[in-house]
Amino acid sequence: MQGPVRSTIAIGVAILSFASSIPGSAAVSDLWITEVVPDTGQVEVTNTGAVPVTITPNFRWCHRFSYAAVVASDTSFAPGESRVFTVAGLDANLSEIWLYQAPAYGGAVGEASIVGGVKYGGSTIVGREGVATNAGVWDGTASFVPLPPTVPPFAQSLQVKGPNPFAAAHWALATPNLGSYSPPKPPFAITGISLVESGMANIVWRGGEAPYQVQSSITGTTGSWQNLGARTDAKSITLAVSGTTRFFRVLTGLPDLTAIYDVTFTSTWTPETHPDFPSGAHFTGLIGGTHGSDVAFWEPDSLASPGIRNMAETGSKSPLNAEVNAAITAGTAENLLSGGGLSATPGSVTLRFSASLDFPLVSLVSMIAPSPDWFVGVHGLSLLVDGQWAADLTVELPPYDAGTDSGGTFTSGNVETFPPAPISRITGPPLGAEGEVAPFGTFRFVRVP
Repeated sequence: MQGPVRSTIAIGVAILSFASSIPGSAAVSDLWITEVVPDTGQVEVTNTGAVPVTITPNFRWCHRFSYAAVVASDTSFAPGESRVFTVAGLDANLSEIWLYQAPAYGGAVGEASIVGGVKYGGSTIVGREGVATNAGVWDGTASFVPLPPTVPPFAQSLQVKGPNPFAAAHWALATPNLGSYSPPKPPFAITGISLVESGMANIVWRGGEAPYQVQSSITGTTGSWQNLGARTDAKSITLAVSGTTRFFRVLTGLPDLTAIYDVTFTSTWTPETHPDFPSGAHFTGLIGGTHGSDVAFWEPDSLASPGIRNMAETGSKSPLNAEVNAAITAGTAENLLSGGGLSATPGSVTLRFSASLDFPLVSLVSMIAPSPDWFVGVHGLSLLVDGQWAADLTVELPPYDAGTDSGGTFTSGNVETFPPAPISRITGPPLGAEGEVAPFGTFRFVRVP
């Protein structure tokens, strides 16, 4: 699962004077030969641009030095439209097919006239491959697209499958799909910057998926980026620029600002998993919160807060709920999570809650009862995986000792630990032996559509 993708550009007062923008006029270069069926002579031409293109005068096909076939003048292509033409005599085994704007095929005039095409079937030079190579519409006189390993009629055609129709590597064999070319998505990139007025610049980008977030930084280093305004579905922005050089970047592939989750606590604690099984075994009500990285409600090797101590010793949600609410007031947490427990085990219980990009971490606990001060839970678990909200995340729940009661069995009387010990994972009796303790269950976080 891929996280947000970034495209970055650095601009300053000096650089702005050289800024340019993407031209918007119709261009013959937007016409691509996108599919060829050699044994039938059918050739697909597609307008890959954003504006209509009209051919004038007649365009001509060239294959093996044959120039008879034409594409009639005034043939129009709407943006994204594919048209299919039949080129008589096209060789089905080893040939090339090129489209020219004018009846000038060789030398410099031919290089200026050629639009594009494809060579297929072998590396032997059979026509105008040299002109195409010199014009930059093919990647070498010996470069070619292989044919299917059968004789005509072929069950496959030659099709553009990559972003560069002028390279053999971006062509492939596929089931014929004439008239239905679907261009590959352009790579996400900042494509232009222009000075629209004094102190104002326009940044344009392409590709990616909305929404986008524009950010700026003076240094361009990690941790220095700041959002410029809210997210946008547009592919351009006009902003103020002044002073020294500043870096700008655009983020795409952003996760939603918020996400709803169902967390299901499934207990697997039984006499078979943990032989020293107490009478009345159960789990107390779930308690915790969603928060950011600036606060931790509990973690191994740290002392238990009063809230964690009371939860682990008595199952009470107080004062842990007050600790979460205090963090919410301080701006380091967002939501208090409070749910049901399990009156018997095995069993399961589900709690629904929301999280946000600003507070994507979750801490959630439940007391193992009866016990001196043992509990299960997660601490600072991020619901973001590779920059995206996790769709389905399951976490095993080993037992922890809060470090506040020294009782050695499930039903020990109160034996206060003084001074308190850090929270630690339980790896020995009575819950297991030789460092092997089975999990007491799982938390499964499932995002709600």
